[in-house]
Amino acid sequence: MEKKLISLLLAVLMMFSALPITVFAAESEYPESEHPYEYGDYEWTYEGKPGTKSLSVTFSDKTEFNEYDDLIFYDQNGDCIGRAGNELAGKTVDFNASSLKISFNCWNSGSSYYGFKITNIRENNYEVDGTVIPEEDCKITEDRSTGTITFEPATTESDDGYISLSYSVLGSRTVKWVKRIVVKPGFNDTTYFGAFVNAEVLDFAEDFYFSGWDISDTAFYKNKSNWDNESLYLGNKLVILGENDKIKDGTKFICSEAIDYYKDIIIPDSVIYIGEYNNSKSIMCIRGSYAETWAKEKEIRCICVGDLKVKFKNCIISKGTPLSSAIEVYKLSSDYTWKQITEYSSSGYSSSKVGAQTVTISDGDASLEFIIALSNDKNEYINFKDQSLYEELIYCSVDKDEDGIISVAEMRAYDGDISLDDVKDISGLEYADSIGVIYNYNTEIYIEDYFVLQKYNDLTCLPAKVDKKFFVENGRLRFLGMRGNLYYDKNESKNCEVTDIMKIISSDESVAYYDGTNLNLVKSGEAVITVSIGSVSKNFTVHVKSTDFYNDLGNKSNQVPSLLAGAIVNNADGDVFQIENGNLKRINSNKNVLMSSFYPGRDENCMYSSTYYITSDNELWQSENKIGNGFKKITNPPKNHGFRGYGLALDYNGNCYNLLNYSLIAENVVDIEGCFYLTKSGEIYKCFDNLYDSNLKIVKCADNVKKIINADSDECNYIGNDEKTYSIQASYSSWVSSTEVVDHKVKDIDVYYVAYYLDDNDTLWCKMNNEKEEKLFDDVVSLKRNNLSEKGFITSNGDYYTLKSLLSHDEDWHYIAKIGEPTLTNVQKVSDNFYLNKNKELHIRKTVSEKIMTDVVDFQECMFGIYYDDYYVIFTRTDGSVWSYYPDKDEYPVKILDGNGDEHTHTFNHITVPSTCKVAGMEYDICSECGETFNEKTLPLAAHTWSEWTVVKEATTTAEGQEKRTCSVCDKVETRAIEKLKVIKDDKTGIEINYNNEYDSDTEIKVEEQFSGKSFQLINAEFGKVNSKIYDIATYKDGVKVQPNGEITVKVPLPDGFTTNKVFVCYVDSVSGKVTKIPCEVKDGYVIFKTNHFSEYAIVEQPANVKSVSVSDITLNYKKSATIKPTIKADEGAKYTVKYSSSNTKVATVDENGKVYAAKKGSATITCTVTDSNGNTVQDTCKVTVKYSFGQWLIKILLFGWIWY
Repeated sequence: MEKKLISLLLAVLMMFSALPITVFAAESEYPESEHPYEYGDYEWTYEGKPGTKSLSVTFSDKTEFNEYDDLIFYDQNGDCIGRAGNELAGKTVDFNASSLKISFNCWNSGSSYYGFKITNIRENNYEVDGTVIPEEDCKITEDRSTGTITFEPATTESDDGYISLSYSVLGSRTVKWVKRIVVKPGFNDTTYFGAFVNAEVLDFAEDFYFSGWDISDTAFYKNKSNWDNESLYLGNKLVILGENDKIKDGTKFICSEAIDYYKDIIIPDSVIYIGEYNNSKSIMCIRGSYAETWAKEKEIRCICVGDLKVKFKNCIISKGTPLSSAIEVYKLSSDYTWKQITEYSSSGYSSSKVGAQTVTISDGDASLEFIIALSNDKNEYINFKDQSLYEELIYCSVDKDEDGIISVAEMRAYDGDISLDDVKDISGLEYADSIGVIYNYNTEIYIEDYFVLQKYNDLTCLPAKVDKKFFVENGRLRFLGMRGNLYYDKNESKNCEVTDIMKIISSDESVAYYDGTNLNLVKSGEAVITVSIGSVSKNFTVHVKSTDFYNDLGNKSNQVPSLLAGAIVNNADGDVFQIENGNLKRINSNKNVLMSSFYPGRDENCMYSSTYYITSDNELWQSENKIGNGFKKITNPPKNHGFRGYGLALDYNGNCYNLLNYSLIAENVVDIEGCFYLTKSGEIYKCFDNLYDSNLKIVKCADNVKKIINADSDECNYIGNDEKTYSIQASYSSWVSSTEVVDHKVKDIDVYYVAYYLDDNDTLWCKMNNEKEEKLFDDVVSLKRNNLSEKGFITSNGDYYTLKSLLSHDEDWHYIAKIGEPTLTNVQKVSDNFYLNKNKELHIRKTVSEKIMTDVVDFQECMFGIYYDDYYVIFTRTDGSVWSYYPDKDEYPVKILDGNGDEHTHTFNHITVPSTCKVAGMEYDICSECGETFNEKTLPLAAHTWSEWTVVKEATTTAEGQEKRTCSVCDKVETRAIEKLKVIKDDKTGIEINYNNEYDSDTEIKVEEQFSGKSFQLINAEFGKVNSKIYDIATYKDGVKVQPNGEITVKVPLPDGFTTNKVFVCYVDSVSGKVTKIPCEVKDGYVIFKTNHFSEYAIVEQPANVKSVSVSDITLNYKKSATIKPTIKADEGAKYTVKYSSSNTKVATVDENGKVYAAKKGSATITCTVTDSNGNTVQDTCKVTVKYSFGQWLIKILLFGWIWY
């Protein structure tokens, strides 16, 4: 029996020894790592109870990490509120968060590193500041009574030679209690002080260097009274230099990033240090100064007092000119101004030598070497008066032969862009025949001086409107600077738009006249256009061609298509309609349309406008407007790469026009396609109507051309005189190539990575990788080239293939032709989004094809939208009707024209769309059947719907305020000023009254502070035990007590010892015994309130007290522990302490954090006592019951007392 019992006991003990040790170890309720921790990433989250505003987190003094590991803390919004490592050991850190996420990234761990453990988290109902934690080289001292934080070095030596002012802020992004930052000597590396947003005073050691960015979020930086114009100084340190400011004499230090690439900055001799990242184009200083040494190290141009400079009297200096007649010499004086000198010595100059020569001039110790170029009748050279202009032209490679001088021939040949940044004299540019865009970011030249250089070419045009931008974008100089079109007007002394100060006059206003916006070319003839800016004028001639100058119209076509590209409908009666926004609009009559443009035309802003079309009598129209006679072809491919897509028009005389302003581009043209035209001499040119430069650029692409096959905006395929087929690729004007595709002519061709082409027998071939030609299909109807994006072809049996579906490649990216299943079958006509089958059924192409309508004869896919990337379809049926269908808008197709082609009798409804202040309304009559509108009338704008005036900025005694009102319709804002406040002040108490017109100017204030009496009794009866200051305030005029005529502002100094969060104001009527609480705010050390009546007013501080505490009973197993979580109710801002005690420490003990340990079976009472800072105390108790667990009972029974547990 005894052996069996012993065996049973051993078995039980083995069973418990196999369990994890955590069965007996108390589980932590707060985040902690493993001890020691291992490599990896870990996260913990602590959620505070509702109402929690901050958390006070206590870390164990054992907390320890590897130097590369730390904790990262995030608040409830996911914002990082600090990171720290070993410095957390034994500290309590406040976090401005209601919940806290801790991220632990362990890069380098080891058995010797404990990790971290949080021993307590207190939830607070108030917000806290961040905790400033110094890093290795830094020591921090805090004096919260004065709001001062002091940084000083913790060491005098470091491993890398740098002693960094480095710290971290835990718990919040800001530390608002800091009003003054002190930095002691010894740091040689700076930091960012952005957390100290209320720091008004910066007391930095003289050897502490920093940048403006380091202090940019402090109150000192944001206080404009600390600035000197646009510059900021801190003592003798320049923090930021304004663009138009000079550095003060006496400045010793220039902080990092204080100077931002300015020119000719004068640096005083007092400067002994210039920080990093300061940039200047040039400086002026005393020779031998620190600034000169700094400039040489930074390779910045340095001009010293006593230096010389030369100015050429003329740009062209002729052979035989004496040096004194060619140049002026200047010397930099001690006041940093250039003063001309006439007595100097020179060497190296020969007046008989043509070309460049190096000359040296001297005056005392100063000397200067420069290049001068002399000219004769055959060789002219330019001496630029402004060195910056000369350097810019050298940079732009105007000096083609690179001999260091620029000849007149080189200047005339240059047609690129130039920058006049910092140029003050543009003499020499007048020799340029054509200069591109002038950029003028930092120039000081008047627009009138620029305009002297302008030159306009004559213009040949059909009748049209020429936008005023023509005069700044078309000429020798194009005024498009980095400031937009803003230039400096010497008459108005301000920046202006170039076109706003231009005067444009026509010599014959019956031919051409300017209306302030456009130059209107009216009829056939010539007119001289004079363009003036100030006293400078430029002329050019405009030749306007007649729209009716053709007599022989040639053979007319009888083909009358029912549907044409660009949503044009032409019925059998000759009516021409255009579909706009789903409505049919008649734009012409008795016309047969031969062709129209797929994409509508564009205006000068590159926005889509109405469609172009040519009629059988060879008239060119845009919507209802006739452009001219004798035209045979138009093109306008979509906007792409460098082309705006205005399009081209060709007449029977071989003249090619730009469809934007109908200006003549070229003569002797035989064909146009896309952006390309072919001349009689067999040359192909492309028109680059650039999006960024409105000058039309014509680039030759090929010669020896017999015929253009097809073209779009970037590609042109043609047959050469050698009967071979070529392809032009021309995406940009700087990159144009022409390549042979096949060595024979073709009927049609498309290049989609490889070449696909049709021969004269309608057989489709392809040529891949510049190798052999491969036959694909017989009896191909046509290659699909309808200006839409998808390319493909239809076979004679109605199979439709996309070119993309025929193309594959091997692993080396060699293209391979493949023939699979057709994309569509039984097709008669196809577009990107629709197709018509041979059964006369129109379908929309989707994942699953959907039938739209039966009995369809023809269709056209049309594009619309701001970017022209939406689509719809118009189609005709066998009954002659015309329909439209917008897949994203219409549920069903809509009939827009009856089958007989006639328009019905209109049934009118009168519609009024009221105006708002933002959009003009209109009145019109609309047909309820067809939607056509008549009698349209625009209504005037309505008045604004204003809100009440609201104060944006309160007036003060030193500055006006501002109030605004907003229109609720158009969001327009009006503002008006609020007068500065006047002040009456009581010197004894510091109480002041701010008012506008509520008092006469000689009103006086009298204040009596009350120390006892009925008013105090009334306040205590109303609010309980409070702190209060009572003032009897009165105002007098000529000895008579008066009340304000309206509401005024009263400012009372915050009484000593009062806190800001529990202060309020009361009006005390001791006669009626009534106390009235009134709104107030505490700001800048004052309690501020408004009133319209004076008597007794009390400033009251309500103490923040603890109200109650409650704790819950606990049941614990023997040797276990748990933490009491008291529920404490207290006023906002209340400060209190919590203490615990046990009635029976043999059964249960409790520590200062409320952690209860079960020491013995039985029960005990735990008392929780909360005491606030005002001495108020609340208590509650809980019962702790200690019992054995099942396992503990089992051991106790088995051991029979032999082993005491």
